[in-house]
Amino acid sequence: MTHFNIMKYSIQIQKALKKAVDALGDYGQKKFAEKSKINPVYINRWLNPEKYGPKTIGDALWKKLYPHIAEYLTNAEENAPVPKRIANQQTPPAPSATKPEYVGKIINGQINVYGVPNERISSVINASTFLTEEEKRILIYEIFKEG
Repeated sequence: MTHFNIMKYSIQIQKALKKAVDALGDYGQKKFAEKSKINPVYINRWLNPEKYGPKTIGDALWKKLYPHIAEYLTNAEENAPVPKRIANQQTPPAPSATKPEYVGKIINGQINVYGVPNERISSVINASTFLTEEEKRILIYEIFKEG
């Protein structure tokens, strides 16, 4: 029988991870994922606890994570649990943005995590057969607009 250790996720871990990611500069999440050999999905979840509500980190992931955040962990902070989602909020509210704006925000988030070249994204959108020319134009604009 295999025994697994579980690390309780805390604000302290989130802050240390954020500092470690920020220290890597542009595309910090992507660089941290490559350096630590942790799937970027986990890193994104741990950095956004109010959205994803992580409670624990499995032993295998903790062994990969700890060496990269150890220098940023402090004992001075209370090892407080991460705030839970708002009570009774089962699913996020429907987006108020139009479909191209909403999809653009999702894709833009993926670009920031994975570092996909702009040209590749534009060519895939332009080659799509299920979008109208207007939807393609709006989607490309929403993805690459500043701010």
